[in-house]
Amino acid sequence: MVFEEPEAHLHPQMENIFIKFLNRITSANEYVATEIKEANILAVNQDMNTSEEVMEEVAVAVAFTVSDQIVSDKDLISFQMFITTHSSEMAKSIDLSSIRVLRPKNHMESKIFDLRLFIAGLNPSEFAFYNKFFQFNMIEMVFADKLILFEGDAERLLLKYLIINDSRFRILSAQYISYIQVGGAYAYNYLKLIDFLEIKTLILSDIDYRYDSEDIEKEAYELIKDVVKRNTSNKTIEEITEKSNIKDIYKSQIKNKGKYSISKFVCLKFQTYKDGYARTLEDAILKNLLNVKTVFNKVSKQEFQKYIDQHNLQIAPSKKSETSIRDRVDKLSRKTDFMYSMIEHSQIENSVPTYILEGLNWLQE
Repeated sequence: MVFEEPEAHLHPQMENIFIKFLNRITSANEYVATEIKEANILAVNQDMNTSEEVMEEVAVAVAFTVSDQIVSDKDLISFQMFITTHSSEMAKSIDLSSIRVLRPKNHMESKIFDLRLFIAGLNPSEFAFYNKFFQFNMIEMVFADKLILFEGDAERLLLKYLIINDSRFRILSAQYISYIQVGGAYAYNYLKLIDFLEIKTLILSDIDYRYDSEDIEKEAYELIKDVVKRNTSNKTIEEITEKSNIKDIYKSQIKNKGKYSISKFVCLKFQTYKDGYARTLEDAILKNLLNVKTVFNKVSKQEFQKYIDQHNLQIAPSKKSETSIRDRVDKLSRKTDFMYSMIEHSQIENSVPTYILEGLNWLQE
């Protein structure tokens, strides 16, 4: 039985119901087949001559049990189904082992990726992770030309805005990009599926070095010396770079340009000294917008308020006589509102962090 792109005739909610209905039919058939097989074994063991009658009775009895919810007994026959779809809503309702992905290798050749083989190579903890997260967080990956994995909602807003509106990324805007929000601790868990599907992937993450309350009082040069001696708390950066010390991570990033041996399909980008030693996306944006050397440089209360008013920033005013970008962002609770204000007042294009630009340029190559 073949269903070709049934989503063309169904509302998204009905797509899900349609697949669930088919799953219940196949489950019922498997149940009937099992009951018949067990009845046959029983008949043979008891040296009965009426095994066919027993099997028929079992089939009818099982069909009667499920018919009120699924189908009548005449529909309970063995069959195979083949469904072609471009719908993530439909695909997420299908068991992981039943999915086959057809992806183009070039203009003349395609390749089939059998996810049954993928899950066969996973250890128990990996299988548990993919089985739990695939349907609602990874399903878009199988339909994508390229992937961007990122941490939070602010990154999603920025990336989608840039790719749609910035002429520098015109090529990317014509491709099917899947945006997968993964947080800082889990992105590396997706690497096996990325490699299996052979999808070019950009991972954007925050460097996440330790920032203490006493750091507020330190001068920029002093704080830089301290920060590069600290470790990142970002598990993905640790796993991919195989380093934890900030200075070592910086060196590795500059040397490898985001490409690491763990995967030839992945580029990992995060803040470095090119972004003024920023710790987060917001740090790096404000460093460019305010045109300061580092995020640790102090700015007077009056000067900071001038920037807030001039650029219509969603940042609460400071009570201190002077503060740094790092201090202000560390107390920024509504990062999504901040990003909305940046986009609304056209402040994004000239303040995009270096690591974001480098990552998108790589993805576009």
